[in-house]
Amino acid sequence: MKLSKIYSNKPEFKSCTFNDGFNVLLGKITDPNNLELDTHNLGKTTLVHIIDFLLLKGVTKSHIFSKHNEKFNGYVFYLEIKLNNNTFLTIKRSVAHHTKISIKLHLNGHQDFRFEGLWDFEDLPLTSDSSDRNPKKILDRLLGFEVLNGVLYRKTLSYFIRTQEDYGDVFKLDKYRGKDISWKPYLFELLGFERSNLTAKYERDAELSKTKAMIHEFKDKLSVDPDEIDKIKGTIDIKQYEKNECQKLVDSFNFYLEEKTINRELVDDVETKISELNSLEYKHGIELKRLKGSIQVGSRLNLTFVEQLFNEANLYFTDQLRNSYDQLIQFNKDITEERNRYLNDRIQSLESEIQNDQAELRELNQKRVEYLSFLNEKDSFKKFKIYQNKLSKIESDIARLESKLESIDIIDRLTKDQKLVETNIEFLSKSIQEQVSEGNETLSQIRILFNNFLKKIINQIGFPTIVPSSTANIEFKVTLTDEDGETTSQGDGFSYKKILCVCFDLALLITYGHKSYFRFVYHDGVLENLDNRKKIEFLNLIRSICVENNIQYILTLIEDDTPTHMENIQFSDEEIVLVLTDEAGDKGRLFSMSY
Repeated sequence: MKLSKIYSNKPEFKSCTFNDGFNVLLGKITDPNNLELDTHNLGKTTLVHIIDFLLLKGVTKSHIFSKHNEKFNGYVFYLEIKLNNNTFLTIKRSVAHHTKISIKLHLNGHQDFRFEGLWDFEDLPLTSDSSDRNPKKILDRLLGFEVLNGVLYRKTLSYFIRTQEDYGDVFKLDKYRGKDISWKPYLFELLGFERSNLTAKYERDAELSKTKAMIHEFKDKLSVDPDEIDKIKGTIDIKQYEKNECQKLVDSFNFYLEEKTINRELVDDVETKISELNSLEYKHGIELKRLKGSIQVGSRLNLTFVEQLFNEANLYFTDQLRNSYDQLIQFNKDITEERNRYLNDRIQSLESEIQNDQAELRELNQKRVEYLSFLNEKDSFKKFKIYQNKLSKIESDIARLESKLESIDIIDRLTKDQKLVETNIEFLSKSIQEQVSEGNETLSQIRILFNNFLKKIINQIGFPTIVPSSTANIEFKVTLTDEDGETTSQGDGFSYKKILCVCFDLALLITYGHKSYFRFVYHDGVLENLDNRKKIEFLNLIRSICVENNIQYILTLIEDDTPTHMENIQFSDEEIVLVLTDEAGDKGRLFSMSY
């Protein structure tokens, strides 16, 4: 697949006819003294987005046609594609009705279908679920790719249409902001491996994460601990016994036994506890009062008073004696503070115990009132209702405990599922690593091509590598080394990262050149900020690759990025397929207007 022609229904848009080899879209400065003009806003990057739009990319709120809809609403665009069987097709898509796609097949290129009324596929809905009406699936069948069977063409298209946002990482493009499963398995297959195990590994990872979350939710929200299963079963047995006994009382209206039980508990237990707590509270209260009275606020020793007594007795109060008294006062102060600290701790403890005693007394007194109320109740039906309520509570407790058992059973099943998934993940991880360790011819060829291109452009040794990730999956990296095989960081700069992306994209195209696949690559602004010597090597390499491998290369750049001092890299009229300028009045721009 190569790009043949792009045009519009409006003459303001500058149409572009591509050649089969090296293509240059050039931005030119016409008035270098006019500082208000900017060659970075001519439309070179916009053309990339329009091509992607015509290759059926979705339109989001951030898309240029959404942000400037009032300026582009009347535009209809056409993209002519050269298929690998040397026939052509044209895609029609408008800004106003961007969800409706039309496609026409034709034998010859450079056609004009602006006034065509008969399309092979007309106004196909972009989001259709039907394979016979979905334009992406139809276009995928018409392209007839033999790479990544069962995967739509758009999955890897962005490796061959790189915008300025797509040079940050060789492998993970700007569009791949989601989960790794959305792109890594397909790149893994492009590098010559079987993707099914990697896809399954990501699916099992997600399944494991979900299972762990469910187990945590059951344990956390339901306060369930699988280790308490026997304790819960024992509690259910006791509750079941209580339920049966209570049910007998309800069924027979036999309250005598219960009344005896209440009387015995009331006399032997409740009253005794109340008496004990009252005595204990009184005892604690006396002790608390004594302790509070024992706390000293200050020292009882008064140095001034002692000194006054010596004076009245006509005795000399020496400095040594004064120091001794100072030490005695300090010692007394320290002892008092230590004693007060102990007393305060004991006071707080007593106050806490008194509060607990009072709370228990209130509870026991309430219990005593309830028991006396029950014993004094003469209406048997009310007693019956009390037993019914007690029975209902017991049944509710049993249901709650049985629900816990069910939750534990679910946790047990989930835990078993977790172990099975973990075993499967371990098997898949091992299979993936075995594939990587074994390698394959496709990856070897990509590495050789990548390294050859890299050495030619920047005289650096490098190649794609696959390494294990922290989650036992894989990471794609470019390893750069010196002549001794030591790893370097020369490729960390943005300009060199662009070159790494170029080398990888070209290596893919050449490796799969014998199959029906993409045969074009569009690199936007790849020469910006690159050393002139590297630019020359780059351009010479691209020209030879296009000729030798039947690859279409489309390069956008501004005139300032061209090393014009070298005659042998001057662009020919055939190579320059579109010129955008900063002429006054915007007539030199892509749409003959600013936006």
